Amino acid sequence: MKDKTKTLLTGEIQVTPFDPIFIELDHMMFLSKNLYNVCIYTQRQLFFDKRDCKDPVLKSKMKGFISNFELSKKLQDENNPDYRALPAAVSQQVCKQACLNYMSSFHCIRKA
Repeated sequence: MKDKTKTLLTGEIQVTPFDPIFIELDHMMFLSKNLYNVCIYTQRQLFFDKRDCKDPVLKSKMKGFISNFELSKKLQDENNPDYRALPAAVSQQVCKQACLNYMSSFHCIRKA
């Protein structure tokens, strides 16, 4: 009988501050952190705008959050410098992760 477990191969590369690639990686991580913060800030502002809206008709049309696709498009249209400085795939994944983390916080609150 064959064992149906999957083997995942992983590797680890340690980069010290003396490696030539360290400066570039540090810069990319800095940009990613800034982009993540912009994504979370944008989501929070939408949530508070909807919460503080007094008009019930307008409030029903407002969204308390936007999807990662809409967020990526918004940051592209605003020409966000952190979004533009990173490769497109990296920027999109940072937006996706920020949206997932933001939504998971609400799921945790509902369960509590």
